[in-house]
Amino acid sequence: MTPTKLLIGQILAVFAIMIAGVWAATQWCAAMLGNQPELGSPWFRLFDIPVYEPWALFFWWFRFEAYAPEVFDKAGSLAAASGFLGCAAAVSASLWRARQSRHVTTYGSARWARFGEIDKAGLFGGAGVFIGQYRGRYLRHDGPEHIMAFAPTRSGKGVGLVVPTLLGWTGSAVIHDIKGENWKLTAGWRAKLGHALLFDPTDPASARYNPLLEVRRGTHEVRDAQNIADILVDPVVTTDRRAYHIELESRPGSAMAALSWTYAEDEMVTLRQAKVEADATAPMAAGLAVEALSFGYAISGDRPAWRPLRAFDDGRQTYIEFPPSLAVGEAPPLFVIGDDGEAALVNYRVAGRFYAVDRLFARAELRLGTKKQAIVRIDRLPVSRRRGGRGA
Repeated sequence: MTPTKLLIGQILAVFAIMIAGVWAATQWCAAMLGNQPELGSPWFRLFDIPVYEPWALFFWWFRFEAYAPEVFDKAGSLAAASGFLGCAAAVSASLWRARQSRHVTTYGSARWARFGEIDKAGLFGGAGVFIGQYRGRYLRHDGPEHIMAFAPTRSGKGVGLVVPTLLGWTGSAVIHDIKGENWKLTAGWRAKLGHALLFDPTDPASARYNPLLEVRRGTHEVRDAQNIADILVDPVVTTDRRAYHIELESRPGSAMAALSWTYAEDEMVTLRQAKVEADATAPMAAGLAVEALSFGYAISGDRPAWRPLRAFDDGRQTYIEFPPSLAVGEAPPLFVIGDDGEAALVNYRVAGRFYAVDRLFARAELRLGTKKQAIVRIDRLPVSRRRGGRGA
């Protein structure tokens, strides 16, 4: 109730007390005078008793005081008493209002719930999440609302709320148990209710989960595999102070390896064979004439799984052909070696298992790895050493 409504109610109560007192004095005076006709007609009758207007006493007092002074003195005392009683009620109400004004809500209105409020909220039930205790009775919440317990470390959240809930909760539950304490204390009991699984990637004895088995076949498989690779190698580090430049280490596998888990070995063999047949005709499909190609390139150096099969050019562009294994592993970057011996990255396109470089070069290197780097060199042979020259 607002302060304005309280004040209006207080004023009305004081006036009601005063009017009731004067009315009672009027009725008492009329009774003492025997309800004489000279008093005038009554306002109405109640149970055959004449009832006069509350203010009739003052008219009678003025006209008949000389005939019955004692009666009017006592009636006046009763009327005055009602005035004092009204003043006392006004003072009491003012004190009560002043006391209520101390419960200000300027800084919030939260407070501890009372018994009736707790009972109305249904927290004395026998099921749900343990949230506390009140006068020896447990408080449990079994509604659809979310619950948050906020307290300092080692203040009893686990032993007071979580552990009792896990021992009394009969439904399914997923617990983020960082310290492992809840599992040790409640797993034995919960195993009697149903399956109790511990998933800890750092514990070989715990349950296992392979996210690669969740890759959806079809149009979603590449995106799913890329999501898994992004989770494993995430180059984004966000801070509010500095920007960090991270150099990531390439590893065999990543997205293509994730896709290989999706298919059985026999399916992979079929897919690889189809890939080989498609790539074998790639140069012809691209509109390259065999008689216009020059295969005068020598490949030397290490022998990794991705070592190129051959290199050739058409007088404008250089093509490097790789084995089918390139499709399931990391692709090596291409560096062109300049006249000064310095290596520089060049732009190239990947078409199937071919690199297409938009220029000719005399020497280039394919490099992959960091600690133990594999290097394959590609050298353009002099015309005298080429196999039959262009078109051979």
